[in-house]
Amino acid sequence: TIGFGANIEYLFASEMSGSLEYYSYTKDSFTTNALDINFRYYFVTGSTQVYGNAGLSNIGGDPDSTLGLNLGAGAIFPLADSFGITTALNYNLAKPDGAQDPFGFGLKAGVMYSF
Repeated sequence: TIGFGANIEYLFASEMSGSLEYYSYTKDSFTTNALDINFRYYFVTGSTQVYGNAGLSNIGGDPDSTLGLNLGAGAIFPLADSFGITTALNYNLAKPDGAQDPFGFGLKAGVMYSF
């Protein structure tokens, strides 16, 4: 399964942030959208950053959507002052209507730009 998404994050303390993530991908022949609201805690805050993640997922994008919990961990690897590579492994407990199983594990990789 492959999908695409975008994430915006706001640091409200040196080790804590909130993020809003939108993505679209396919599972069990269903293509769906998801909106996640997450809390991140950074365990390592040096040049490479490592965090734990917990949040809520809204799978489907409408009022009848499935709401579920997502948990995970990730890391940010800097390439320059404002640019880096990000990776994450999440487990999403939400299950879209008609799907046989929850979304389960997801491996994410992307690029990061900070303002």
